[in-house]
Parts: sequence; C-alpha cells; structure tokens
Amino acid sequence: MRYSIIHARRELINYGMRVDEAQIAVEKKECLPIALWPRNVYGEGDTFIEALAVFVNQAETHHVNLSFPVGGYFDSLELMAQAPNQPQHFFSIDPMGMQAQEEGAYLVGYTRGYYGELGDLPERMAGFAKDKGITVSGPVFAIYLFEETSIREPADYLVQVCASVAK
Repeated sequence: MRYSIIHARRELINYGMRVDEAQIAVEKKECLPIALWPRNVYGEGDTFIEALAVFVNQAETHHVNLSFPVGGYFDSLELMAQAPNQPQHFFSIDPMGMQAQEEGAYLVGYTRGYYGELGDLPERMAGFAKDKGITVSGPVFAIYLFEETSIREPADYLVQVCASVAK
C-alpha cells in the first residue's frame, strides 16, 4: 500500500514538472482508477473548502484513502465553468478504486492556485474546444499535481484539468 501511495504521488509530481502550463491540448489518457466520493452538497455561499472539509472528515467511512492524491470531479465542462469552486464530487487516485477516469481522449489544461481556484482555465478550455471544433462531453477531472505534500505555497498548487472529448 505504501508503495502505491508513493508511486502515485511521484508520478504526478514528475508529470507536473514536465508540463507546459500555458498549453491546452487534446491528449490520450490511460485508465486511471479512482475512489469517487458521493455527490457534494453545497449550502448557500459554500465553496470548495466547506465540501472538502466534509470529504476529509468522512473519507474513511466511504472507503476513500486520503493518502492517495485527490481531485475534484465535475459532471461537465459547462458545470465547471459555472461553478469552478464547486466540484460535484471529490475522488482519490486509488489503484483499488471502483471507478475510473476512463481511457480516451481528453482536453487538458493547467492552472496554478489554491484548492478550487481554477482562474480562467474553464473559459480558455471552452474557447479552445470551440475554436478547434472539439466536442467535450462527459466528466471533467481536476487533478492536483502539486499540493501541500509537494509544494510550500498554496498559490502555487498545480492543477491539471482533463475534460472528456466526445468520440
């Protein structure tokens, strides 16, 4: 188990060190097993942090191992653009997870910032898709390549956003 955790984190860090953060592109992704958290519930004015606190406090009861890297799951690029700080679910990148980021083509972009801060990335990705005639359909995964276990400043966390491209 410890090896799996270290391997997952090391892979994300190594990948993050090689990316061109300004680039948006379509990339083929391999299947990535995840443990998906139940749907987040947001109250009036709630943001990422309130939902994340519930996730962290109750993860064990839902068999989500927080030692693995975590991310936010959005049902669609449109929903992410409307409320980028309110993912519909959280997940951990767990090789024993029962769900997956399916293998396939994804529109991929990067941004830096604290949890739930995606800046203008959703709009840039939507614009790129429109300009290139790409149809984005299905889930969007916001994966934290660099976070508190690998970088000191929260403003420098590196997020990879992967939006499923229609076949």
